Amino acid sequence: MNNDFQVMSSIKKLHFYAVHFLCLSKYKRMLMKSNSDLSKELDLKKFLHRQRLQSIATLGMLNGR
Repeated sequence: MNNDFQVMSSIKKLHFYAVHFLCLSKYKRMLMKSNSDLSKELDLKKFLHRQRLQSIATLGMLNGR
């Protein structure tokens, strides 16, 4: 795993026509998928945070009796 971070490579730039005519739909699809994955991950984080707070509040309301 360390080797993955030690080897650096530059991102190659595509020609203008290649981007617009050949790869545009592929990159748009990948961008949309990453955007939806990120929003789902953030929703999951919010849900887990809310559940933890709710469980702490419920446990805090319990008394010794």
